[in-house]
Amino acid sequence: MGRIFSDWLEIAQKCEQVSAALTTVDTWDAWRTGFVRVDLDPEEEFRVGLRWKETRSVDGREQTHDLVVTDFVPNESLSIIVDGDRYKNKAGAAFLEYRLVDYEDDTTLHLDTKLDTLAWPMRLFAGADTAGFLKLCRQDLDGLKRYLEKDIVSQGG
Repeated sequence: MGRIFSDWLEIAQKCEQVSAALTTVDTWDAWRTGFVRVDLDPEEEFRVGLRWKETRSVDGREQTHDLVVTDFVPNESLSIIVDGDRYKNKAGAAFLEYRLVDYEDDTTLHLDTKLDTLAWPMRLFAGADTAGFLKLCRQDLDGLKRYLEKDIVSQGG
């Protein structure tokens, strides 16, 4: 059981560039909110079943979570379960599904976030609530947009 929350934004880049940013470990610190570290080899192929631990700083405290890719179609979609193994269920504490829609030189990025109501009381992020987690997801979307539209362009990429 859970609740689904949806968000989206337009990015002035092609799907290939958006998909690459979502799946290139070396760029995560440039756009992911509170990103501290990840235990994933940047050369690892992004694929279904790929697992890693990710640490972020939330409200001044570091939080580490297990993530696994459950679906990946390059330039189209990416699905990730957060803390699935920790709670011994396939749904995990959170399920993130990114869908990319290409419109000429722009991409619409949709993010559906499903929060498991059984795992959520265990606090995916200690001290955070649903609104706080959704805010973090939105900050990531905004960070990705900023990274792809401004930071990459200003670096000549």
